[in-house]
Amino acid sequence: MGIVKTEAIILDSAEYSETSKLVRVFSPARGKLSVLAKGARRKGSRVGAGLEPFTHVNLTLYLKEAADLGTLKECEVIESFAYLREDLIKLALASLYIEAIRITLAPGARNYSLFKLTLAYLHALRKCRDSTGMTVHFLLKLLKDLGFQPALKGCVRCGATERIRYFHLRRGGVVCAACAGETAELVALNPGEYRVLKKSVETPVKSVVRIRLSRKQSKALLELLIRMLEYHLETRLRSVRFLDQMMLEIP
Repeated sequence: MGIVKTEAIILDSAEYSETSKLVRVFSPARGKLSVLAKGARRKGSRVGAGLEPFTHVNLTLYLKEAADLGTLKECEVIESFAYLREDLIKLALASLYIEAIRITLAPGARNYSLFKLTLAYLHALRKCRDSTGMTVHFLLKLLKDLGFQPALKGCVRCGATERIRYFHLRRGGVVCAACAGETAELVALNPGEYRVLKKSVETPVKSVVRIRLSRKQSKALLELLIRMLEYHLETRLRSVRFLDQMMLEIP
């Protein structure tokens, strides 16, 4: 395959040797890639600063046809999103979002829409006052992009549009009070939260900043979407513990 140039978002990185890093990146044209960055840990490395999580970069890589690991040749930073390292709550929220992408992305799978959505989220998060509410909107868009869009038009059991009181994790949609029964897969959903979910799903990404949530709604809906993600991904997201600690600071 040889030399390849690609735009990417850094998902995470780890020490590989005394001088090198192993980096996972999200390329819109190539999905998730593992890249060896030789010398990235050396003091004064030209590429080391561009390999922090969330960073938007242009990469030049050497890829072999059947190899699972590429080699980094050049890294040009487009946007570092350094604001995340100055706001721990936004850092925790962005970490949750990126972890979900890292788990679901398939190597070699193109996903331009998800790449654009992720960049839009990182830019929107910088400017917003309600970072939790903003993340709720974008996690809904993320679930849709991953094929897990919640069914919100009516009860997934009887079709009723009134007295919606719960979200059913296994059925992937809302249920009314009459159909709820007793199950651990139910998450309580009050009328206000239900209205916000419906509005957010129907609203284009560029307009989500206009939707206003109360602090109570933001927290409740974030908890619901985290449970949805973990249910579909069949794993506990490691970033949730960090996020839980940070959320305690929000009044």
